Formats: sequence, C-alpha cells, structure tokens
Amino acid sequence: MSRPPSCSPPPRQIKSDTLKGLEATGKKAHIETLRKVAKKNGKVWKRKRRKLKGKPEQDAYEQGKADLEELRLLASQGEFDLVYFDEAGVSLQPVVPYAWQDRGRAGTLAVPSSHSERINLLGILNPVADQFDGWQVDGKITSQVVINVMDQYCDSLIRPAVVVLDNASIHVSKAIEAKTEEWARRGLSLYFLPKYSPQLNPIEIFWRFIKYHWLPASAYESIFDLRCWIGRIFSGYGDEYIISFSSV
Repeated sequence: MSRPPSCSPPPRQIKSDTLKGLEATGKKAHIETLRKVAKKNGKVWKRKRRKLKGKPEQDAYEQGKADLEELRLLASQGEFDLVYFDEAGVSLQPVVPYAWQDRGRAGTLAVPSSHSERINLLGILNPVADQFDGWQVDGKITSQVVINVMDQYCDSLIRPAVVVLDNASIHVSKAIEAKTEEWARRGLSLYFLPKYSPQLNPIEIFWRFIKYHWLPASAYESIFDLRCWIGRIFSGYGDEYIISFSSV
C-alpha cells in the first residue's frame, strides 16, 4: 500500500496567519512569496494542536528528559528494552485537516464521517526495534484494562523491559501500585513521566501517524472497516508502516 503524500497547507489559512503584518501597512504579496519569506525566516508549517490543561514544572521536566537519556543509554547497552505505553481513541469522525487534490478538480474532497462508538486503543511501542503491540478495547479504559494489557505484555517478555508512561489517574491508581512488585519480578518496571509532558513519549507520534497519515478515507465507511484498518496498521508496523523517529 502506498503512503499518503505529505499534507499541504490550505492557502486561505496561510494567508490569514501570515498577512497580519502586511495588512497594517497596506502592502500586498503573492502567497508563494509569503511562503518563501516565511521559510527564509526560519518558519515551518505545522499543524496546530490542542493546548494542554497545564504546563510541566520545569525542574521535573528537565529531570524527566535526563532520566530518559540515561534509560536510552542503558537500553542501548542491552540492559533492558525501553518501551512506551499510552492510550488513544478513534471513531467514524475522522481527523483529516487537509489533503492533496488533483489540479483542476472541481468541488471539495469528501471524507465519510458520522457519529459512532469510540474505539479505544492501547499500545506499547519499541521505537528502536520498530515493534508495536496494540490492543483495541470496547468501552472505557480503566486501571483493570491497563493491568490486563501489562499482564499480557509480561507474558511475551524475552528480557526485562522498562515501560514509560504518563501520570494519568488510571496509571497511578492503587490497583496499578499493587501490581508493580509482581511485574518487577516478571521483568517489567514502570517509569512515570512528569505531568503535562506528552512530548517526551514517542508513542504520541505513532498515534498521530495513524490518524493523520495511515488511515485512508475508506477506513471511515463503517466501524468494521475502521477496526480492520487499525488492526492492519498495528500488525504492519515496522514493515508496511514505518516511522523514522530520528527525523520527526
């Protein structure tokens, strides 16, 4: 399956974002000129993301970065596998901000969209080995669901692993805490990221690739199609679907 081309920014949005200064002076410029000027001045076109509810405490954030660097170093020496855990969700309401269209084609590209149940996703990513273990879950994700996933992952361990995850309430519950010693005996340890620090978790990039690059429009025809495509991506990661984490 061929990969979708890189997203192209909508000209109207570029204009609204870059012409503010020119409007005050009455000057005009072609949109391509604006693109070139923006790039020359170190600007890049980036998708806007939702703002986090809070900001990480700077000292804790820097400590988290340092901890991860040390963990990566030890993992590279074969001490253990360093993997990343997180949850996400998809439904029949696609996240498709913009896309390429054939020049001269009339009308707007349409993507199927409808209200539907949410498919909750859980995953454990090993970016160094290009490995991913994923689960599709019906219903709410609870601490018990996380425990079930961790138990299954423990069963597949070949060598010890450190799992990096955030401080969501379902991750730091008493039920999770009660399992940590058992998991440690089985070779699995947890490392909790500082609060409000999703950028320290590479699996966030994996979820974005699913939603913005890998899921085709046809995946949103039905819940069955969406589940099939998610399963295909999960099983095809590292072969058909690849992320170069050093370049993102």
